[in-house]
Amino acid sequence: MKDKILNVLEGKKNGLSFKTIKKRLHPRLSDEELEKALLDLIVQGYITKTKDNRYKKLKRKAEIIKGEIERFKAGFGFLLREDEEDVFIPHRSLKGARTGDIVLVSLKSKKRGKRKEGMVIKILERKKMVYTGNLIRKKKKWYIIPDDPTLGESLQVKQRVKIKETGLRVSFYFKGEDVKLKRILGKETDPEIDYITVVEKYELPEKFPKRVLNNAKALNMPTKYRGRKDLRDWVIFTIDPKTAKDFDDAISVKRRGDIYTLGVHIADVSHFVSPNTALDKEAKKREFSVYLIDRVIPMLPERLSNDLCSLNPKEDRLTMSVVMDFDKNGHIIKYDIFPSVIHSCARLSYEDAEHIIKGEPLPHDTVSIFKDGCYEKVKESLFLANELTDILLKDREIRYSIDIDIPEPEIILDNEGKIKRIEIDKRLKSQRVIEEFMIRANVAVAEFMFKNSIPTVYRIHEKPSREKLEQFFESYEKITGKRAKREKEHLNRNLYELLNKIDDEKTKKVISYLLLRSMMRARYSVENKGHFGLSLPYYLHFTSPIRRYPDLVVHRVLKWALKKRLPDKNALLEELSEVSQLATKKEEISQKAEWDITDYKILDYLKDKKEEEFDGVVVNIIEQGVFVNLTDFFIDGFIPLQLFGHDAKTDDELTCITLNEKPILSLGDNIKVRILKVDKWRKRLDLIPSNYKNALT
Repeated sequence: MKDKILNVLEGKKNGLSFKTIKKRLHPRLSDEELEKALLDLIVQGYITKTKDNRYKKLKRKAEIIKGEIERFKAGFGFLLREDEEDVFIPHRSLKGARTGDIVLVSLKSKKRGKRKEGMVIKILERKKMVYTGNLIRKKKKWYIIPDDPTLGESLQVKQRVKIKETGLRVSFYFKGEDVKLKRILGKETDPEIDYITVVEKYELPEKFPKRVLNNAKALNMPTKYRGRKDLRDWVIFTIDPKTAKDFDDAISVKRRGDIYTLGVHIADVSHFVSPNTALDKEAKKREFSVYLIDRVIPMLPERLSNDLCSLNPKEDRLTMSVVMDFDKNGHIIKYDIFPSVIHSCARLSYEDAEHIIKGEPLPHDTVSIFKDGCYEKVKESLFLANELTDILLKDREIRYSIDIDIPEPEIILDNEGKIKRIEIDKRLKSQRVIEEFMIRANVAVAEFMFKNSIPTVYRIHEKPSREKLEQFFESYEKITGKRAKREKEHLNRNLYELLNKIDDEKTKKVISYLLLRSMMRARYSVENKGHFGLSLPYYLHFTSPIRRYPDLVVHRVLKWALKKRLPDKNALLEELSEVSQLATKKEEISQKAEWDITDYKILDYLKDKKEEEFDGVVVNIIEQGVFVNLTDFFIDGFIPLQLFGHDAKTDDELTCITLNEKPILSLGDNIKVRILKVDKWRKRLDLIPSNYKNALT
């Protein structure tokens, strides 16, 4: 059949219609059979389907690739690829594919200087997605204004709707091409609507099944600690945010001469959560705890997360300990990993730990807790921890670890769930202490697993693509006026030096933003590919098993390895590969949920401030306009190009706006702006420049 179709199409420059092909093959041939044969030939790259629905034989066998679609408001989309440049898909070539769909794409021949372009030839899998939007009524018909702008301005609901109210938020899904209402979420004015929207949109599981809660309730601390090192007489303590309720990591620091001994003690969640139990299956389903400003959707029930597994002060707790010896240069001399039992003598907040490091008294409203007579010992350990951190940070500099430190907002809400104030989440030295110690524990465990050929879940971060790096280097040179080195064999050093040569904080913020956009996403994998950003040959996540399922799995495998009771390696690798893939996807969902609720709160806060003027920094320029980051609100807004004047243009490198051939605004420039429009649910903030004569007002 397929050979006959190719023969029929041979030499037909403009191709043939379906009807003609059928007639020339055999009039009685079923449509279904011919459609399948034609589709197979398209998928195999032998023929293509033209805009006017004609089938045409290709001169060369087309390259067919599989991937996930990300669609944009303007109509076009991209086929996402992990290790290569994403493929541009024009609107006409998407063939109805939506964000998240898995598709087959036929690649077009790439012209010099042009990005790769393709056409969707088959939708393999529709992503089962729940969408959110506003329900409105027009002329006795119901419509949804979707939050996702790629779905269009409005969608008609053809099913019967028994609702009299207006101004309602809803969730919906697609059945084929039809829109189906899923749930009425509530009124836009509901103080909880932001939270409800995020939970519904990302299908976050708020409640635990009764069976899971019962399983957790039945668990208790063991009365004996066989097979564990008893560290209950060590000076061990936790340092966490003020509001933390689950403490999954504790530290201890000692020094003998020039040798520092660091102990990182992590909650042994795997003791309580056994494979394939109801608790384990629920944790695997959730993968992560999700933090939504003032509340958390936990991975584990409270009985575990805030009680049995939490390293609460003055209580015996089961842990997995990594004890490491460092020399005066921050090089690890030896390490030991073992199950343990600890008795934390203090619970410190980051702020209180900072006070102690600086030799300051603790505030009267401190949340920190100390065991009797423990304060001075903790204070001495903290001084040593500070010393060791300085040494380890110096070692990070020597290996050119890339530290992109973009400030994040700390949002304080009032009783109605609205923003009371926004503060900069300052990175305290005490936070650097914990970050650096956790990294070292993760490295030690990853090295142990790798060198002993033990299958595990690594946390990998690959090098940026050549195309994205080149774009970054060009932007860097345009903004700073300095030359960027492009030595492939010293890429970490090059990027580290570029960042650290910038003295101006606002310029550094923009360069950091651009560098972050050019980087690959860190992900989970059974294959060790190192961590580019941290400049480490092996790395994994071990230190947060209460809130990350991959960490729990690493603990589980590590304990099997220490007892020399590893299961079949092939079966284990297959299971770990599944965990890695699911965790990478779920992590992205968790991050999007956390970003969404932050954006909703900030945009809701800004909608009543249209008369005010704000400071901003230009962080991105596209052909349609300029993205500006509002300095005090940690959110990007957009200024359409025409608002700078009818003759405004962008340069070819998209680093500058010109008016009458003269540059008026460049990447990294400060700019005063006003708010033109806020579309909270589509997360769109339209701005207008307030300090340009040619701006339209």
